[in-house]
Amino acid sequence: MNSIESIGENIRILRLKNGFSQEQLALCAGVNTSYIGQIERGEKNPTIKILEQISAALEITLVDLLTLYDLQTKKSTPKGTLPLPNPYSPGTYSTNSDSLH
Repeated sequence: MNSIESIGENIRILRLKNGFSQEQLALCAGVNTSYIGQIERGEKNPTIKILEQISAALEITLVDLLTLYDLQTKKSTPKGTLPLPNPYSPGTYSTNSDSLH
């Protein structure tokens, strides 16, 4: 999946999560309904201005729109990266209190 398709998938996931139809999102974002569908399918390459309008309609930041939304963890993760382990979780790192002084 290329970046245009990923952005379209993110829009579709967030639209459905918010309970919007394509028509409702298009109306809120000030774009044509068919254009939303084309973006979601990765057929169109939207401008930053259009992505800003869509992100505002979804009530998220443009950065959040451009990151991969993981429905399983309910967290945004940049595409191509893995979540890092929590360094504060027990057993993740061993610490020696003497080395801190």
